[in-house]
Order: sequence, then structure tokens, then C-alpha cells
Amino acid sequence: MNVQNRKAGFSRRGFLQAGGLLGGAFLLGTTVACSSDPSSTSPGATDPNSSDSQQLKAIDLQLSWLGNAQVLGDAVALKKGFYAENGLKVTMKEGGPNADPPGLIASGSSPAGYVSSSPLHMTAVSAGVSVKAYGVNLQQHPWAFISMKDNPIRTPEDLIGKRIGTQPTGGVLVDAVLAKHGISRDQIEIVGVGSDTAPLASGQVDAWTGWTVNYGQLQPLGNNYETMRIWDIGIQLYAGVLLANASVVEEDPEMLAGILSATAKGWRYARDNHDEAIEILKETFPNIDPKIESESAKLVMDIVFTDETEENGWGQMARDNWENQIRIYDELGQFEKGAPNVDDVMTLEILERTVEERSTSA
Repeated sequence: MNVQNRKAGFSRRGFLQAGGLLGGAFLLGTTVACSSDPSSTSPGATDPNSSDSQQLKAIDLQLSWLGNAQVLGDAVALKKGFYAENGLKVTMKEGGPNADPPGLIASGSSPAGYVSSSPLHMTAVSAGVSVKAYGVNLQQHPWAFISMKDNPIRTPEDLIGKRIGTQPTGGVLVDAVLAKHGISRDQIEIVGVGSDTAPLASGQVDAWTGWTVNYGQLQPLGNNYETMRIWDIGIQLYAGVLLANASVVEEDPEMLAGILSATAKGWRYARDNHDEAIEILKETFPNIDPKIESESAKLVMDIVFTDETEENGWGQMARDNWENQIRIYDELGQFEKGAPNVDDVMTLEILERTVEERSTSA
């Protein structure tokens, strides 16, 4: 079910009164990921508005990828001091192609962060990684079959007889769509591709799979392409999933509530102040192309703010959706150690603590 009823609310005073909960709980070797020392630093983007006098709790947030429009609201929350208002000194640690956010968060390298897609999280939990989802940024997974307008693929049945260019990680998503719509693998041709859309533009494949919010990847196609998102054809996965170490969920939910409410405020501000938000993103992650990320941000906003978030607030997620995702992946044989229990995969507790703060109209 969706989150609709509010539990105990979050307040900065309540957080500060919680004091040093988990102050040293994530000691791994000599690495402290969560500390009450406001002067502690680590590589990444750190809240410029934090001050020593506030005695903020210093935490690292592990990103799933390099900084881009998909963490626009987070960057705004950092720059505008929204995390500091909640008693937190946040450092965002960029990920990348070789990063393993669930593993890093479970190990204590960071107490919380993001994973790019819900399937990566579910398979990690199935393998024994102790992390839980406590919110979702991208409400509708943007992975799609992308085709040219002169050879469009608009329905699953249109895939039959076509050459589908997909990346190694995309094979299971293709299989999920085929299974959902009663199409066998031998009715299509799978072609291995990378992150470049050139095979589609040149006609080597009839469809290329990728994220519809990655404007930079799609830009070479101009306005000559169409998209068929898996979300719209029955495979309703999440993306930009907020993760926390399972012990943090149990022992310091107030800290996670502080992260969630501040990030929600950052996304609302970014939605209402687009140009300023892009400037902040550039300041936070200097290597981005602000023109490309500006266009990507417009696409991202459409799946960050949806009918569901209008009703239940930024970051909402549904238990029955997670149960359905687990079922789909179990049927596809993706859990080597068996399907995980939904209560090990996700928690609604932090969302329920922050209903008012996450309102999209707050």
C-alpha cells in the first residue's frame, strides 16, 4: 500500500536531541562513515552551509553514479543548507561504473545512499547484503526501447522480428517484457551494444535500450526517435532508490528522516527554480555539461513528481509494487539464493515519519 498516514514527525530539535546515536556504529577498519565531528571531511561534495558551532552529524551519502541531473535536488539541498537545518553535515560520494552502492552501504563505508535500479537492490538483498530501501526518487523506471520514427516500436508486439540492441545488464529486462507479453526469445534478435546510440541511428538495430532521461545519449538522434518505456508496458520498476544500512534503519531512523525531508525540500526547490538549480549542480559537480544536464533535468522532473507523489509526497513507494517486482524477478530466475522477503528489501517507516515534510506542495 502507499504511504498516506503520518507517524511521529521529524524535527531538527528531535534529531539533535538524539545526540550521538550511531556516532561510531559504522567503524570498519579505520573508516568512520557517520560521525558527530563536524570537521570531518572525505572526498566529494560537502554542505558549504554547515558550521562548527552547530555540532552537526557528519555523514557520507553514496551516489550510484557520477553527479548529474538525477541528483539535482540533492545538490540543491546541500548548497542551500537544508541538510544542515536537519542537523546533518552531508558529503556526497560519487559512484561510477565500478561502484557497488549496496555493498558499500552494507559495509559501513556510507550509512546511506542511492542505487540506480530496484533490481540491483533486490538481487543484493537476496545475496545477503544488509541494506533496505527507504524511499524512491525516480518513481517510474526510465529504461525503454528506443526506436526511430520511420521504423517505430510502440507496442511489445512490434518487437517481434526486430533486432534489439541492448547492454549486458539489459538482457533480463528484455526477458521480463517478453515473458509479460507472451513473446519468445527466438522471435527477436538480441544484438550487443554499448552506451552509444550510433547502432540505432545507422540502422544496425531496430531498437536501442537505454534511459529516456539521459538527454546527452539521445541528443544525436534529434527529434527522430520514439520511446516505449518498460513502466508503460507492465514492468513497473523503481530507479534512484534510497538505501540505508539495515542497522541504521533500526537504530537511527531520525537521521534517515532528516536526509529524506531535506532532500524532498531540495527537489521542490529545484523544480521551482530550474536555472538556479542547474548552476548549483555545476558548482557541486564541475565536470558536468550544464546545457545537457538542464535538458536531462526537465525529463527527470516528469518521473520525480508524479500523481503518486502528489498524493503521498516526494520519495513515496508502494509495498505491493516491491512485492510484484520480487515476484517478476523470481519467476525469471534472478535470485540465486531465493527470493528475498519484502520486509528485508524495504521499509515504509521513514516515509511515514516525514509525510508532512515530503509534501510536494510544502
